[in-house]
Amino acid sequence: MDAQRENPVEAFASTDLSTYWQGLRERWWIIVVAVVVAMGLGLLYLTIKTPVYRATSAIVREQTSLETVLFGSRLVDDPNVLRGLQTSADLVTSEGVAVLVKQDLSSERSIGELSSMIQAIPPEPDSGSYTIMISAVSGSAAEAAEVANSFARQFVVYREEADLELIASARQVLQRQLDSMSATDLASGGGAALSQRLEELKLLEDFHTPGFVVSQVAARPNSPFSPRPAQTLIVGALMGIVLGLVLVFVLGYFDRRIKDEQTMEWEFGAPVLASPPLVGRRWAVSGNDASRGAVGFDGREVSLEAFRALRSNLHYMGLGTDQLRVLLVTSALPREGKTTTAINLALSLALAGEKVVLVEADLRKPTVHRYLGIPNGAGLSNVLSGGLPPTAALQKVSLTTFAPKVRVQAAAENSAAPGELHAGLSCLPAGPLPSNPAELLGSEKMGQALAQLRSVAGYIVIDSPPLLVVSDAVSLIQYTDGVLLTARVGGTTLEEARSVRSQLDRVGARVLGVVAAGGHARRRYRKYGYYAAGS
Repeated sequence: MDAQRENPVEAFASTDLSTYWQGLRERWWIIVVAVVVAMGLGLLYLTIKTPVYRATSAIVREQTSLETVLFGSRLVDDPNVLRGLQTSADLVTSEGVAVLVKQDLSSERSIGELSSMIQAIPPEPDSGSYTIMISAVSGSAAEAAEVANSFARQFVVYREEADLELIASARQVLQRQLDSMSATDLASGGGAALSQRLEELKLLEDFHTPGFVVSQVAARPNSPFSPRPAQTLIVGALMGIVLGLVLVFVLGYFDRRIKDEQTMEWEFGAPVLASPPLVGRRWAVSGNDASRGAVGFDGREVSLEAFRALRSNLHYMGLGTDQLRVLLVTSALPREGKTTTAINLALSLALAGEKVVLVEADLRKPTVHRYLGIPNGAGLSNVLSGGLPPTAALQKVSLTTFAPKVRVQAAAENSAAPGELHAGLSCLPAGPLPSNPAELLGSEKMGQALAQLRSVAGYIVIDSPPLLVVSDAVSLIQYTDGVLLTARVGGTTLEEARSVRSQLDRVGARVLGVVAAGGHARRRYRKYGYYAAGS
């Protein structure tokens, strides 16, 4: 392992888009669920939400009137047209107009309720328009149209009455001034001007217009503007997608599972020697039965090829020499492929013509005998606690059930016993469960038993308990030539891998490599189904 190699976990910030894409592929269902939930909430909202209708009328400011003809401009208007339009828009929702609307419609609503139903929108400053839009909202389409039209009409009436009141007040003031003047003052130029102004005000009072006219009558809306089903569902779907993406990336950020072989090699400090495609999502052991689909190669040449690669890599590292004949197979936790890897490795070695002994050293929850279908009456526990020689407890394993059919047929043609494959695979089962398994496995008798097995077999493969559960596997390391770890890509966490590495470093174990269940072989052999870890 290159010491200068960048840690892929610590280099998260520099990870390319493939990492994020992998997270999306693994958790795409979260986005789907988020979209379904968001759209479901949208449907619920549509169900319980009361429909609201909107109707819009319009008033427009007059550009010509008697005032502009007589005086060149309107006397009661703000000279700033835009400011005057904004003031008029504010006046539409005033209490005075609302009082007239209430009387006009004989409405049971209060003046405040009527005003709150209305929104008056003046034109944009640069639009060149003089139109004020008056919108009314209501749970009734008819009421929305009636209120919008009434506010438009009553604003014109209110504006006219206010203007006339202002003109009349000015006329009365002017009349009082003239009445107080002498005949001489009236005959002067000032008196004549005031008299002329009074006549103009009387004329204006007779022909005055409010300055606004209704330009658009609100029609009864056919459909509510809120809620809108299509818009609500689209918004719900978009919100679901956004929420789903956020959840995917948050979960990915806090996900401590090892997702690729590169990270697995870095964390375990050992190379990945094989990535076998394992069958099923979980190989549960229940009662006296175990799923045999996880072991053997009958009809599964793909799995055989993976363990051929493992066998070749181990040979390259010295397997078969005096320095590497006893292998300990273990894992961090249960269900990471430990037992099935030990069995399949022993099978692949036996199929290559080697003489192999598979030792079940899990004296707490043994399962090898269930996978192989052999009795467990006497075994390793009897050897360690009594005087039973290990060779006497060995049981021959028939490979017919586990080997590819073509190999069985080829071997049968050259065998004295047709139909039976006489390869050298024997198994030393666990035997009765003892009360002190850790002490037995770490005793001198265990070393003596393995030494005796070395004399009758070329290879010894030991299946041991998980490292992070009990200390049994650590006790066995002193009697082995190398340790083979099994782990799950997408299952084993960073902390578990670091704990295993720390334990093995403390005892000076020779770690040969890692069998990464569900690694790159998942993509290579996708058509063969799902990959998972065994027991």
